[in-house]
Amino acid sequence: MKFSAKMVRSLTGWTLALSLLGPGASITRMVQAEPESSQELSAVHVDPINGNDSAGDGTKQNPFKTISRAAKAVPARGVLQLAEGEYSEASGEQFPLRLDGLELVGNESTKGEGIKIVGGGKHTSPTFASQDVTIVIGKGVTIRGVTISNPNNRGYGLWIESVSPVISDNSFIGSAHDGIFISGTSSAKINHNTFSQNIADGLTAADLSTPTIENNVFENTGFAINVTGKSRPRILGNIVRNNMDGVVIEGRAEPVLRNNTIANNKRSGVVVILLANADLGNESEAGNNTFADNGKADVNNVTKPAIPIVALGNKWLKPLLAGQVTAEAEIVALAAQNLPTQTDSFWVLVNESKPSRLSSIKGLALKPKSQSYQGKSYLQVGTFTTQDNADRLVQQLNEKGFKAIIVPAARPASKNVTTSAANKPVAPKAEPVAAIAATGAAKPVAKTAGPDTKVVAPPTTTRASEPVAKAAPKPEAPVPAKAPKAAEPAKSVLQSATSEPLAATTAKSATAYRVLVTGSSDADLPRLKELVSKVLPQTHDGKPAYQVGVFASEDNANHLVQLLSDKGFRAILVPSSLPGGAT
Repeated sequence: MKFSAKMVRSLTGWTLALSLLGPGASITRMVQAEPESSQELSAVHVDPINGNDSAGDGTKQNPFKTISRAAKAVPARGVLQLAEGEYSEASGEQFPLRLDGLELVGNESTKGEGIKIVGGGKHTSPTFASQDVTIVIGKGVTIRGVTISNPNNRGYGLWIESVSPVISDNSFIGSAHDGIFISGTSSAKINHNTFSQNIADGLTAADLSTPTIENNVFENTGFAINVTGKSRPRILGNIVRNNMDGVVIEGRAEPVLRNNTIANNKRSGVVVILLANADLGNESEAGNNTFADNGKADVNNVTKPAIPIVALGNKWLKPLLAGQVTAEAEIVALAAQNLPTQTDSFWVLVNESKPSRLSSIKGLALKPKSQSYQGKSYLQVGTFTTQDNADRLVQQLNEKGFKAIIVPAARPASKNVTTSAANKPVAPKAEPVAAIAATGAAKPVAKTAGPDTKVVAPPTTTRASEPVAKAAPKPEAPVPAKAPKAAEPAKSVLQSATSEPLAATTAKSATAYRVLVTGSSDADLPRLKELVSKVLPQTHDGKPAYQVGVFASEDNANHLVQLLSDKGFRAILVPSSLPGGAT
C-alpha cells in the first residue's frame, strides 16, 4: 500500500503497528494518537505590526494585534506565539497584562531579542499593596523568549505571587525597580534568563517563596538578587557581575548558593544583613561558588546579632572577607593578606573659628572636633571610607560658604586574626573569570586539610587584568578631587566571634551612622519588626521616629536605608557620635 506525501503528513502524531507477512503485506493495526501537537492546534498568533484585534482570528495568517486581546482567545494550556515588534500602550496593550494557564512564547534562541513587552499598570497585591507591573502571573504560566521592561516609576517586570510559573530564556532589561518580583509561597523556576540595567534589583525573592534561580546572568543593576522576608531560594549556576552588589540577603531569609560566579561587583559579592543567613557551602556539600574582583568584599556579613556565615569549598581569586565568615584556614589567611593599606579613610576639614558660623554645619555633619593638619588648626567635620562620600559633604559645606578640604586619614593597625587548620573542605584554585564563564560552573570539591597542614601564601604576581592596590599618599597635601578610590579594610575569621563587618571607621569614638524610619505609625511596627531585629522609638527634628540600626560603616547603613525604602518606609541616615553597639 502506497501513501501520498499528503497522507504521510496527515499521519503526524499517529502510532502505526505494521505486520509484514511477506509479499502483499498490509496494516494489521493502527492506534490513533493526537493528530497534531497540542501546541500547533492551540497556538494563537500575535503581531503588533501586522495584526488586527477586530478582524483577526489568531491564526498565523490573520493574527491579533495585542497580547491583551489574544489572551482572551487562547484556550486553556494554549500558546500565545508572539511575532517581532514592540508590545506597548502605543500598540494597544492594556497594562498590566494578566496571564493565566497559558504559554507566552517569542524566540528562545535569542532570549527575546526584538520581541519587546514595554510598559506597566496598577496592580494591587494582597500583601504589597499597589504596584506598577508589566505582567501579573497567574497559575500554570510559562514565559519563554521575550524581552520585558517596565520603565515606569518603581516599575516591576513580572509579578509572581503564590504561583509557580516557569520563566526561561528571556531578557529583563531596564525596569525602574525589579525585573522579577517573587512573593507568597511561590516555587517559581527562573532559568537561563538575562537581567540587565534594572535600577533597583534584577530579581527579588520575598515572603515564604522558594524559587529555583538557575543559570541566569545578572549584570549592570543595583542589587542583582535581593532575598528578603523568610524566602529560601536555591541560587544555582548564575553569573552575577558588574552590579552595585551581587546577592543581598536580608530579613530572615536563608538562601542556598551553589556553583555561581560572582565577580566585579562594585561593593560586595554577597552581603548578609539583619537576621538573615546564607549557605555558601558547608562540610557536607562544597559551595563551588567563584568569587573574583568584588570591590570591597566577596562576602560581607553585617548580621545583627552576628550570625557566622559558612562559606566552604568555594573558589577565590583574591579573597576579601568581612564580618564573621567561616572559611578554610587557607582562605582566611589569604584574606588577611589581602587587607588594604591602612590609610584609606578621608577626613573633611573646615578652617572656621567663628561660633556663629558653626551652627550652619548642623544637619550636614557630626559634631566638629579640633584637628591639626600641616601645623594649622582645623575642625574635623566628617570621616568617610570613600572619597565620593567625602566629596558630597565638601560640596554641601562649600555651598554654605565654608572652605572645606579633604585629606587622607591613617587608620589604626589591624588586629591579628588567629586561625587554626581544621578538617574543612579546601577550595580549589581560582580560575580567571573569563575562563570560568567559558567553561561553565565547576564541580563541587571537598578536599580535607589535616591538622598539620601549613598555609603557604602564593607568590605575588602582577597581571594586566588584575588591578594592583597602591598605598594611599602621605597626608602632606589635601587630596585632589576624584583621587583614586581606596578599598576598605576587611577582617575574616574561622568560626570566631570577634571580627567586625566591613568598613569600620577610624576609631570607635569617631563616627556612627544611625538609620531612622520617619513618618510611620504604630500600625507599621509589625511589618518593620519583620525586617529588623530592634526598633527603638526616637525623636528626629522634633518628630517621632524609629531607630532601626546603628552602623560604623556608611555603606552598610546605606544598604539598610535602600532596603527599607524599597519596602515603602521613609528611611534616612543620620551621622552621630559612635556608641559602643555600632555594627
